[in-house]
Amino acid sequence: MPKENPKQKLLFMIAGSIALLVVAFFLFLNSPLFEVTHSQKEIHLEAGTKPSTDPHTYLEGDNWRVALSYVDTSAVKHNTVGRYPIYINHGLKKYTTYANITDTTAPVVKSSVKNKTIVPGAVISAKNFGLEIEDCSKIERILFTKISSTKFYTGLPEEETAEIREAYRNGIAMEAEDFQFAFGGIYTLTISVQDAFYNTSEVELTVTVEEPPVIEAPSNFYVANTPQINFANYIQVWDFIEGDLDVSDVEIDNSKLNMSAPGTYPVTFTITDKYGLSATKTSNVHVSSQKDLQALLDKHTINLATDVVIGINGAYDSGYYEDDNLILRQQNLLPCVVHIKNDFLDSFGSGFIIEINNDFVTITTNQHVIKNDLVVEVTFFDGESRFGSVVASNEESDIAFIRIPINGADVDSSVSSTYIQKLRSIHIDKGYWESLANNHKLAIAYTCIDENGKVWNNNIGYIVEKIAIRDWNEFKGIKQTLLSFNTIAGTSGSALFDGHGQLMGMIRGYTNYGSHRENIAVPLSEILRYFELVFKYKIN
Repeated sequence: MPKENPKQKLLFMIAGSIALLVVAFFLFLNSPLFEVTHSQKEIHLEAGTKPSTDPHTYLEGDNWRVALSYVDTSAVKHNTVGRYPIYINHGLKKYTTYANITDTTAPVVKSSVKNKTIVPGAVISAKNFGLEIEDCSKIERILFTKISSTKFYTGLPEEETAEIREAYRNGIAMEAEDFQFAFGGIYTLTISVQDAFYNTSEVELTVTVEEPPVIEAPSNFYVANTPQINFANYIQVWDFIEGDLDVSDVEIDNSKLNMSAPGTYPVTFTITDKYGLSATKTSNVHVSSQKDLQALLDKHTINLATDVVIGINGAYDSGYYEDDNLILRQQNLLPCVVHIKNDFLDSFGSGFIIEINNDFVTITTNQHVIKNDLVVEVTFFDGESRFGSVVASNEESDIAFIRIPINGADVDSSVSSTYIQKLRSIHIDKGYWESLANNHKLAIAYTCIDENGKVWNNNIGYIVEKIAIRDWNEFKGIKQTLLSFNTIAGTSGSALFDGHGQLMGMIRGYTNYGSHRENIAVPLSEILRYFELVFKYKIN
């Protein structure tokens, strides 16, 4: 019998022990302690959410006591929509759960630009508006979907702007990546951000479309006998967004101006708003003598609607017209004509501007038009009304003067220097009047306006007799001018002018002389005599 080898016996014992351990381990792993149920074979996650690595999420077991399990989520792309496997290793078994990644969350949208300032005509893109977007999937579109505004400026007439303004006020729906702003204003824009799964977020932003400021300055300054000009008195600056700007901020370049030498010189005005936008306007300053300047005025070379005249009393004189045309003069002289309302008598009459100086607009009418009123309502040719003070009246000559201050404290009882540019005083040539023969049949006309500034009556006729002396009512020896046409109620106080636009007198009314009616006017000479008596200077 062979002798037993101790080393071999030891090896057999070790091998047997290992085998017993392996068998025991396998039996252990298959024991009730590891018995589980694969409870979660499908899970649903919102994109961006990582799947759980806890095996209890996917497996269940009543006797599950020992956690010898491992979850493998490496195949799951948690930021990408799709279906991905999750492997759960449990003991000697392997389970597979599928993770379904979906996206139902709207993008998170922020903007670092709350208000963007651009100029009219600029195009902006919704994608380039400083947007910061967070989303789990791909962003498919960024669009402007609505625009609205309650404050914008088209530069168009009001009737053309009304419909546009209403559309913007209600909000205009759109789907556009880019938008061009044609008009200045302040706009609210709605931007819609949509991802690949139609999840949408909106953000509201403000766009300020700023136009350059505006300088309103006369095209021309005509000056005589003037050492210097305070240009700030004649210009206005404003901005659509900021409103009226300070005139003191205007840069004035008058470096080429020489007030002591006749000539034409440019003066440039520049204003810059807070957005850095600038505007420039250049006016021409025409320096001349008073005589030469008056000649330009008389010939209507100067447009007083857009130009400024400084250093001469007759700056607002309607002037002498070369052509002799009464029909045209009835239109040309409307800025000289006024309507007068008498509250005391509850009646109305007419009048005309006899002088405009630095302080007052002086109006002439009949004494019987204003009667006992000390303040009357005066309406000008464009419908603007002001209250004027009666400063003098004479019942015998039937003349009254009304004055309205310029740039007074009360806006209802004064006119601004800007508005004065619209008005004219009627042209007077006393020498021409005196040269006329008494029986000269001079063609004349008048025009009357109503309380809205509209023409309601006019007529053309001639002077029958320049100076006639009649006993009219209780007055004896009063000088009158006899007219060819009948006067009617409301025409009293109207200026009578010839075809060259020169004042010839003022309608007074009519009287019965003998067996016939005579239509009469206050002669020009009587108007000028009373003017000099009241104001202590001659009008020309």
